[in-house]
Order: sequence, then structure tokens, then C-alpha cells
Amino acid sequence: MVRDISRLLAVVGPTVIAVDQIDLMIAQSVKATNQDARGEADWQTSLLLEQVASGLMALRETTRRTLSVVSCLPHTWYSIRHQATDTVQDRFREAAPLKEIPSVEWGRELVEKRFAVLFEGLGFTPPHPTWPVHPDAFQEVVGFTPRELLRRIDTHVRACLADGEARELRHLLHASGDRVADGLVHAPSPSRRRRTGRTDSARSTPGTRSWSPPPTPPPPCPRSRRMPASRACSKPA
Repeated sequence: MVRDISRLLAVVGPTVIAVDQIDLMIAQSVKATNQDARGEADWQTSLLLEQVASGLMALRETTRRTLSVVSCLPHTWYSIRHQATDTVQDRFREAAPLKEIPSVEWGRELVEKRFAVLFEGLGFTPPHPTWPVHPDAFQEVVGFTPRELLRRIDTHVRACLADGEARELRHLLHASGDRVADGLVHAPSPSRRRRTGRTDSARSTPGTRSWSPPPTPPPPCPRSRRMPASRACSKPA
């Protein structure tokens, strides 16, 4: 079935098949056989790795005009390469992992090209090519990976959508949702807090007044013509 579909798609053009989520399957097998505790590969795990490798090789051999891409963790591919059939290494080559962003210009160009396609499709002209990321934010981009940078920007965009307002991201190292870090509000200075001498939790709510009950009056003296001196009411202090 895979061969027939591949031949049909090959008539139209080249095809890319992506294989993912094999890490969880292998990790569950390793935990079930307690391989980590013994420090050796169990025969069940070796059999599973051999089946995965055979499936990948079969996919590579039966398809036409197709690029097969396997996405997995480095440890998973290491296990397949060292415990499965050697021929699987000849049919797949390892892609070079993405490194960290080396410079400010590199990070800015990455975001510009990422947004240019989206803005062109929407017919929108932004204030500057990296909007809603402020140009000053790229001073902190060195050390980020491309994926971390795009995820940080996506988190900021989602926060703007949740708040119903568009604002520029001015800092990459601050946590998302920090309105002070995003330049939306200004934090009070320490000198101002010392002058007020109280925190926000100690401030009274506007429009309310403090109230305390009036003092209880003394009991009235009984009206009697003949009142013993021991029962005379004393005057309030």
C-alpha cells in the first residue's frame, strides 16, 4: 500500500515522509525491561530496535521520489545505530543540529524572514520588519536557539491576544506576561515606596471609610426618692 501511494504521488512530484514519536515507544520498552538498572540491552529492547530499523529501511527502499525524515532524540538514534543492523546507517545520514544564534544580526534576520511571509499573505505592512518584537530586544538574542527564540515570540503574541492589545516585546529574557518587562507599565521606584511607607496590600480601598462603634453609655440611674448611698450611680469618668 505504501509502495502504491508513493508511486502515485511520484507522478505529481517529490514527497517528504516524516517519522516521529519513536522515542516514547523505545523509552517504554527500556523502562519495562529495567535496562537502565542493569546497564545492558534486554533482548526485547534489541528486538524492538531491530524492528524499527527494518521499518525505516523498508520505507526507504519501497518509496519513489521520496525523502524520508526521522525525527528523534539523539539517544534514540544512538541506540538504533549501535544495536540494530548496520545497513540502516548507510541509508540515513544524520543532520547537523541547529546551534545557538551567534549574533544580533543573525537573530534579527531570522525573525524578519519568518514574519515577512505571514505579513505578505495578510496584506499587512508592519511598523518595522520585526514587529511586534522591538529592535532593542535582539540585544539579548545571543545564546538562544532558533526554536527557543520563535517559542518566546509565540508566547508573547499569545499573551497579547489574551489581553486584547498589541504591544512590542522589549526583552527576551523576562518571563512572558511581565507587563513591566514588556514596556506596558512602569514599576514604582524604591524611593517612592520608602516615602509612602506602605505597600499595596496596606493601602485602603478608595471610596471607603473606617468606622468604629460609639462607646457604650453608662446605665441610667434609677429614679428613687430614697436611694441608699451604696447604690448611688457614679458619674461617668
